Amino acid sequence: GLNRILDVSKLSYNDLKINDIFSNENEREFNRLIEMLDTDGTEKFIKDLFTPLFERQDVNPSLVVELGRKIIKMVLIAVDEMNFNVEEYISCKNIDEEIDNCKSYVELLNYILEQLKALLEVCQIIRLEKKSKPIEIVKEYISRHYSEQISLTDMANLVYLNPTYFSELFKKETG
Repeated sequence: GLNRILDVSKLSYNDLKINDIFSNENEREFNRLIEMLDTDGTEKFIKDLFTPLFERQDVNPSLVVELGRKIIKMVLIAVDEMNFNVEEYISCKNIDEEIDNCKSYVELLNYILEQLKALLEVCQIIRLEKKSKPIEIVKEYISRHYSEQISLTDMANLVYLNPTYFSELFKKETG
């Protein structure tokens, strides 16, 4: 109830660390989703990451908050590295404060998902404004990720085209 002192000294949490939950492999996959501006894939990734934590009783709540902050910061760094000036469209100043104000895991997850969707949608708009040619967008992506496996479907999705049409367009413009 209200106006009561809560004794949390008897609560015990496991020794999970961020890296136990969010491995380097997860980080690479998350960054790939962000660079592709894959809103649906990013949302699924976040839900799959957080849901098991919410179901456990032995996870330190501060670890969940820390993970939320890390994810938002990763998105902001990736967006900055892609040279998207999102501040013109969306305010990113009070994110830590907003995370601190979340009163439940569900509220935290919803806040993170809202911010990610907003950021990725703004990036999609900026990408389309910056480059009207899909082939230029794909060539830029390939130049940054030449050492990774890149599929035709991924590249077509990057520029919101059907893979068959994209393949024909790419061949026509690049030879």
